[in-house]
Amino acid sequence: MVRFGRMALVSALIGVAGCAPPTSASWLQGGSYRWTAFNHRLSHLTLQLGEGQAYVAVVGGASTTATVFDEDGTCIDSTCFELPVVDSSTVGLRVQQAVSSTIQFGRGRVSMVADAAGATMSTKVGLGQTVDADTPVRAFIAGWSLSTDRPLSTEAEALSCYDPRHGWHPRAFAVSLDPVIAADGRSVDVAVTGRFEAGPSQEEERACVDAIAQFAEVDLEVDLVVAVGGDADGRIAVDQQAAWEHRDEKGALIPQPQPTEGTAADMDASLAWGWSSLAWDFQIDDPERGAYLRTVLFDADPSTNTALGFANNESPITQLSGFGMAFSGVLEGVGSDDLSLTTWNVGLSELPAALDDEGVAEVTTVPFGDPTTDVK
Repeated sequence: MVRFGRMALVSALIGVAGCAPPTSASWLQGGSYRWTAFNHRLSHLTLQLGEGQAYVAVVGGASTTATVFDEDGTCIDSTCFELPVVDSSTVGLRVQQAVSSTIQFGRGRVSMVADAAGATMSTKVGLGQTVDADTPVRAFIAGWSLSTDRPLSTEAEALSCYDPRHGWHPRAFAVSLDPVIAADGRSVDVAVTGRFEAGPSQEEERACVDAIAQFAEVDLEVDLVVAVGGDADGRIAVDQQAAWEHRDEKGALIPQPQPTEGTAADMDASLAWGWSSLAWDFQIDDPERGAYLRTVLFDADPSTNTALGFANNESPITQLSGFGMAFSGVLEGVGSDDLSLTTWNVGLSELPAALDDEGVAEVTTVPFGDPTTDVK
């Protein structure tokens, strides 16, 4: 009797010790920015998350900050023209938080220099519980920060006096994740690929930026979440294209509406959904040109079964060219019986494009506020 009692106690203790504690993580299901007045180049974009708050910043060069970096007098002629005015933006985020004791969530961050050729960096995300090598694993893009504030290469500097802090005209931007369970089952190795390509404006007054657009590089910081395990999953490819013409038959500039349109996506609302890849191509109707962007958007809303990726250059005053965009992304879903989901819709209007005394973009902290849904 005594021996049986000891064995029962040992079994009970092993059972308690084998119970995995719940883990949680948050990531972006959607994010967007839209300039108030004009379309602009892109020089800085932060869409990142902290505990109960988001960090956001959007800057589009001197035409959003009224700051011109020409103190040394090298960028003062007509080919280095900058328009020092002020603009603000509206930023929106859809934040997904997931909690589970049967799905392990982990977080990671990768920093890289991305250019037109693309770059891949890997990070290792540790796990609290060892898993088999064939355990399902997914990775979600949790957020990112992008900055054009990088020194020019020696070759580019010899060709132009342009200061990259004023941004580039984007032609492509992409982030993708590829997770693999490590051989020992104690971590996940995630390969993160980032790509950024710029194009010329084809404007005489901006010949300085056009001369070196091919050398454009950005500092890219990508936050990610891994989800290991689960007993339900999903995968949805989202592809969209749109193009608009802004000239009438006489060649006059005629601003035209560029509406946002979503794509039907069969998302099981009981699963946690996130993006494993996001990719935009801009100016698809004019591939020799970079884009002035007014709006950039991605979103996945299980409550309405819609997903989309979008961009435009619509402006209430004028549009500088025709515009076309193509988006491709992959949504991954994971679920379990004990999965708890909470969603926040975070919005901020009239976000200033502010720089500090060093010319670095100022990041604004935005609390999540009340959740919009609570699915258990």
